[in-house]
Amino acid sequence: MDKKKEQAPANGAKLELVARITLPDGRVVERIVEAGGGIPAPEEFDTSDMDRFLATYDRFERSVIDARDRLSKNIGETISDELKKTTAPKE
Repeated sequence: MDKKKEQAPANGAKLELVARITLPDGRVVERIVEAGGGIPAPEEFDTSDMDRFLATYDRFERSVIDARDRLSKNIGETISDELKKTTAPKE
């Protein structure tokens, strides 16, 4: 199978992952990350051929994992910055 075709971004579906964390003081930190290039649309999954189905599922899974990793890093940095504000020594 052509590698470029496997990695081509899908244009039919959109995936957003949301992280919403409530800090101990009640502040809410929320970040949203979109899967880069989107995800395969449902009609792209060819259930009549296992290899094609798995190739499409692989594109889906890679997009989801990439978005999850970016969201985790983003929300982690944001929480760290927010906590530094409340625990910074006062001069």
